[in-house]
Amino acid sequence: MTEGCKILIVEDQMLIAMDLERLIEGMEYQVCGLARTRAEAIRLAEEHRPDLVVMDVRLADGGDGIAVAREMRQRFNIGALMISGQIDAAQAEQAQAEIFLRKPFEARQLRRAIADALRLRQSHPDPE
Repeated sequence: MTEGCKILIVEDQMLIAMDLERLIEGMEYQVCGLARTRAEAIRLAEEHRPDLVVMDVRLADGGDGIAVAREMRQRFNIGALMISGQIDAAQAEQAQAEIFLRKPFEARQLRRAIADALRLRQSHPDPE
């Protein structure tokens, strides 16, 4: 399931983004880019068409990661794994079908969450 899967990381803290990249590549997924802002994330999503985005809830430009993930799902049919150290029930509800992982997390939790998010994406066909 990992072979050929491309993942985009959207995280405003570069050290965390680089750690995520190392972990995800160690799981044999391909990381197709790192973004800190909504604009970077949309540009990379359009360019690389990843299978999944690992998205922080709060972005560097003050952007709302949940809204960006929703936009990516609608425009490009990209699934999302939302990550945050400060997610609350209202935000989780707002994101609807997205998978959430609370920071800090362990590699095994990340692996399981990525697999769940990819399965969720496969169960929702392309809207086109």
